[in-house]
Amino acid sequence: MTEHLRSISNVGIVILSGRRGVEDRVRGLMGGADAWLSKPADLRELAVTLVSVRRRMAVVPAGGEAEPQPVRAPQPAAPAPEWVLTVDGWALVSPGGRSVSLTPSERLFIQCLFNQANEVVRREVLVEAMGHRPDYYLNHRLDMLVSRLRRKIQSETGEALPLRAVRGFGFILSRHQVSG
Repeated sequence: MTEHLRSISNVGIVILSGRRGVEDRVRGLMGGADAWLSKPADLRELAVTLVSVRRRMAVVPAGGEAEPQPVRAPQPAAPAPEWVLTVDGWALVSPGGRSVSLTPSERLFIQCLFNQANEVVRREVLVEAMGHRPDYYLNHRLDMLVSRLRRKIQSETGEALPLRAVRGFGFILSRHQVSG
């Protein structure tokens, strides 16, 4: 089915299936699916997956509507060391291979940043991703979460999380290790 959809359209394809076997997932992804989720899927994870696939499928010109972006085969390149969020989202792995367990709030915060890696994410978007209302969630609470998370990651991995604050706007996460 995914092969047929991919042959006639450039739509994003997300498979939500009760099948959990590796072979089923591999077959679906190799057949053209952009993402695979197993049932029962968390509604937030499904929503974030859909947003992520849509973002990858669209290019937004300076002042216009989103246009479909062609699907391209990945280009082989030397892999740069990068931060990785585990599939279940409960641990962050540093470029050096050290893992840090995440609290529920840290997990939702980091997942939102990973879904928009290398892009500035507004504070309001991060607060909503953590399940709070931006009009009631105080800015200093988000700043404290970021401060504790940075200290925790530095302490447990010996590496600094490449997370920058953009004053008056939000945060940006670079998944690749920043040298310097």
